[in-house]
Amino acid sequence: LECAVGSAANETGSEACRVCPRGTYTSSYGTGSTACIACPPGSYSNATRRQLSDCTCNAGFTGSPPNSTCTACAQGTYKNVTGPDVCSLCPVGKYQDAVAQAVCINCPRFGTTNLSGSASFLACLCNAGYTSVNETYHTNCTKWRTVTANITNSNSSNSNSSNSTNITSYSEAYLSTCPQNRMICD
Repeated sequence: LECAVGSAANETGSEACRVCPRGTYTSSYGTGSTACIACPPGSYSNATRRQLSDCTCNAGFTGSPPNSTCTACAQGTYKNVTGPDVCSLCPVGKYQDAVAQAVCINCPRFGTTNLSGSASFLACLCNAGYTSVNETYHTNCTKWRTVTANITNSNSSNSNSSNSTNITSYSEAYLSTCPQNRMICD
């Protein structure tokens, strides 16, 4: 049985040729076309499936079969289209900590990165005017709020005089942790 390019017989001695399924190809013609060949790792054939060059790199991979293999995009990079395009750096405000990815991950709300190409969640920092209770991971950036807080020293010897301190910048997250009887915000 002679099969056309892009198709193959299921097995030797088969009486029917079948078009190679997506993700495979065959470039041989004739009686030797008994099996479709899987595209190389990181690539896929969607259309004609007649030769190795019909296999294009998946999103998250770069290269150009048959001249080169498809290589996974590194951490801090992404590629969101199929084909020979190169991987791009994650933009400022995003990161990617895995390889072979089609998208980058946004930093938490009110967070950003200083540079493009960030490969870790740890690169995310709170935006200007925001802070985080956890300064290592910046998972919960909250806006700094200007308040006037009077902290009264309860050990004062004179009950008519108070020893108070004004605090003008405090994160809303920190305000919730202060003892209620020690801080009065206006």
